[in-house]
Amino acid sequence: TLYGIANVGGPERLVRINPLDASVTPIADLSGFLFAGEFAQTFSINPLSGQAIVIGRNFNNLQSRLYFLNLSTAQLTLQAGINNGNDFKASALAIDCQGRLFAVETSNPSGSGRLYRIDRNTGNVTLIGNTAYLSSIAHGPIDFDNASGKLYGWVSAQTGDYAGYGSYALNTGAFSVVANTPYAIITGGAFSSKCCAAFRSGFEN
Repeated sequence: TLYGIANVGGPERLVRINPLDASVTPIADLSGFLFAGEFAQTFSINPLSGQAIVIGRNFNNLQSRLYFLNLSTAQLTLQAGINNGNDFKASALAIDCQGRLFAVETSNPSGSGRLYRIDRNTGNVTLIGNTAYLSSIAHGPIDFDNASGKLYGWVSAQTGDYAGYGSYALNTGAFSVVANTPYAIITGGAFSSKCCAAFRSGFEN
């Protein structure tokens, strides 16, 4: 099943998308954000458990919050403040075949990307490393190629006139450009790949 979060001019709405004809079936407006003005910055589904996870953000501050999303009702349940409620400007989220959460964060200095692990139960973060790329637009989206276990994504360049597609080193955070794509901003991207048995051996935080 393909899900999306749509901006329809009011509350964000969870929708179901038919992958054959792209027809959209509304499920419900998102509800349960902690603060007014909070929005779904990034959204992913755990390939092991099917649990949907949303990172909520607010333009008024640099904090991010971790929510579980009910895919039947669009109800959000606050799980934790990311980074103990301290600044964490989440830009993109991906979940691997071990159930581990990875996010790119861009708060300090603004636009400078860093790759983190996030504990899905506590919101605690572990820095992996700097991506070595600066963007005034966005880092992300990011997604795992589940067949290989590699993390890929886009970085919109600081000048805003191209988007670099590449891979992230999971041990250092470094972003390596594979190619420059001909679009200024990539707002969504995902692999259609199943988890292989070799990558399903654990279920880590």
